[in-house]
Amino acid sequence: MRLRTALFALAVAAPLVAACGDDTPAPGTVAATHGVGDVVPFVLSRYEGGKETSTRLEVTVLGARRGTPDDLADFDMGSDADSTPYYVRVRFHNVDAAPLTGWTFPTPLGADLDSGADARQIVLTAPFPRCTTPRAATLAPGASVTGCAIYMAPRGRRLTKVVGHSDGTALQTWNLR
Repeated sequence: MRLRTALFALAVAAPLVAACGDDTPAPGTVAATHGVGDVVPFVLSRYEGGKETSTRLEVTVLGARRGTPDDLADFDMGSDADSTPYYVRVRFHNVDAAPLTGWTFPTPLGADLDSGADARQIVLTAPFPRCTTPRAATLAPGASVTGCAIYMAPRGRRLTKVVGHSDGTALQTWNLR
């Protein structure tokens, strides 16, 4: 009886003790789900000059607009010629004391399709007024930049969320529905 009681106590106490440790989510764990327009604290971790560095940001997904394949008719889209472009507007605000350098908009964000697969991001090098992408590689402390990223959904699929790994681990998700 004592053994059974001890095992029961261990089974109940183990999750409680584990919860008292490090509360950093495991890589890929959804830390939080947000809606369009929500301002989300975000830590962008990256390697710069051979050492790990991080910058505190506020990221806001402002919206997504569905386009048509004809929008990109002037571009050689190859295998994406029948895909539907989605124009996702995002604002990054640097709340850190140091500048964000060596950065490419909209890193570290991506997007998911209704199938659960990753949407492919495309970057146009020619001007495209429907979706202007900032080219700046530095974001000064206190500065914000708003821009547009293009994600492609294969025929019959749609974009459902924007995702990003804050601090390299915690998955932040913005639902687009």
